[in-house]
Amino acid sequence: MNCWPGQLDVLIQSLSRFSEKLAVLGAHAQGNSIVTHSTRIGPALIFHRLWQSCSIDKVLSSLLADRRFGFSVERAIFLTVLHRLFAPGSDRAAEKWKDDYTIEGVSGLDLHHLYRAMAWLGEALPKDQQDGATPFVPRTNKDLIEEALFARKRDLFSDLDIVFFDTTSIYFEGEGGETIGARDIRKIIVPT
Repeated sequence: MNCWPGQLDVLIQSLSRFSEKLAVLGAHAQGNSIVTHSTRIGPALIFHRLWQSCSIDKVLSSLLADRRFGFSVERAIFLTVLHRLFAPGSDRAAEKWKDDYTIEGVSGLDLHHLYRAMAWLGEALPKDQQDGATPFVPRTNKDLIEEALFARKRDLFSDLDIVFFDTTSIYFEGEGGETIGARDIRKIIVPT
């Protein structure tokens, strides 16, 4: 079979309409690449169900009812918690991470929204709501959320048997504390 220069290319282009791979390669070669973007949906779907079944969305909405934020603080907190569960990192990392996931209600959130939501969580409560505060840290909105979530799941037979708390910023020097440090397996003994 004798082919003149260029005839083979014409033949391949004619046949390429029957092949998806060649159509994409041909479009790319001509500078007409097809841009695609995919997002993940699994983590948000599963965690959203847990979020609702624990009534976290309702608790946040009730605590935020009198506040006039120009964005959904509940969605900002949802995003940061979801991000910390699946790819622990900063709020800055969460703001970029969300672009790869389909998460309802977070597309319009920017980094400053995440910062403002976190600031609201750590906002100290008024003096009349400081009963039970430790001498080191005032009670904050985070405490109200925890208490409201506990109260929602509480029934006549609920009892508090064990409490988990974050010890990443608690340490003991020397022999440890009399009560809280007595059973801490992460004691840090600092030589003097």
